[in-house]
Amino acid sequence: MPPATFIPVAEASGLIQPLGAWTLRQACRQAAAWCGAGLKVAVNVSVAQLRDPELLPTLREAIAAAGIAPLALELEVTESVFLDPSKDLIVGALHEIAALGVTLAIDDFGTGYSLLAYLKHFPFGTVKIDGSFVRDIGRDAESTAIVAAVIKLGHALGKQVTAECIESERQLAFLAAQGCDLAQGHLLGRPQPAGAIDRLLARAAAAAAAPGAA
Repeated sequence: MPPATFIPVAEASGLIQPLGAWTLRQACRQAAAWCGAGLKVAVNVSVAQLRDPELLPTLREAIAAAGIAPLALELEVTESVFLDPSKDLIVGALHEIAALGVTLAIDDFGTGYSLLAYLKHFPFGTVKIDGSFVRDIGRDAESTAIVAAVIKLGHALGKQVTAECIESERQLAFLAAQGCDLAQGHLLGRPQPAGAIDRLLARAAAAAAAPGAA
């Protein structure tokens, strides 16, 4: 079941708070398990969570209980949060989260609510280019130009840029040529349980330790 199906129900019913708190604790525990590999765990946060005064205490508790550095966790929010009537409250929460040392990413950038002021005035360290533009790289001149422009703009503002939904070598090559920092999509890896990632990390470590490994 995709998030777009169950998240609105969870928000409407009030279940998003306990569900979100559980997710944050699980993410912090997993970040602790992967700390030796230098991985960061990213968690999507909904508008309702950002309005919740318990979010900050929950976040502090989850980080402390897992024994991780705040930088091991990243929270992702979509542009739509800035259309919410509680925008001032949400902006305050974002600044408090950033003050903890947790990094913030603006997800699905470019989907209709984008304002350059978001990148200038809010504490986002990462801009994630919406997959609808990435999918059209090389097929649609406007989308290709938008992707290149967002990468250049993000870098000019000191942000890290991630491209979503990469499905072809052509898309990946274009993004690499533009200097995009990070990439995600089915070409590179599909969603899988933590145990599968553990095995992947173990294989990579073994290969790096093998005689003659560079």
